[in-house]
Amino acid sequence: EPLTVLDACVEITTPATAKEQVSFAELIAIGGVAELGPTEVGAPTDYLCVPADALLSEVVAAVRDARLAPDRRLWFEPLTRNFHREASSPEERAELVTKAGSVLVFLSNWREPRALRSAWCLW
Repeated sequence: EPLTVLDACVEITTPATAKEQVSFAELIAIGGVAELGPTEVGAPTDYLCVPADALLSEVVAAVRDARLAPDRRLWFEPLTRNFHREASSPEERAELVTKAGSVLVFLSNWREPRALRSAWCLW
């Protein structure tokens, strides 16, 4: 069965980062992922707003097909949120979106854009 964004958080990211208690991006930055190094992560330029039930493969395809400039850095919850601490407050989320500078919204259905149900996507 295909993985959703939530599945990726629960089944991949959280177990992979359990020992260090950090986000996956932080794990990369400290050298904890052999295939990737600190230059692969940085301050986000874009906040990627995606509903938790979106298929991960569709999100990856959409980002790939967007052909973003190589210097763009996305804040994507499965990779950048630390699931070992409490979820961010609405204020922290608003600050994150503001610092990122832009929001990319994943809309898999034009008639029912689920991502827009998330309040932080509206900042």
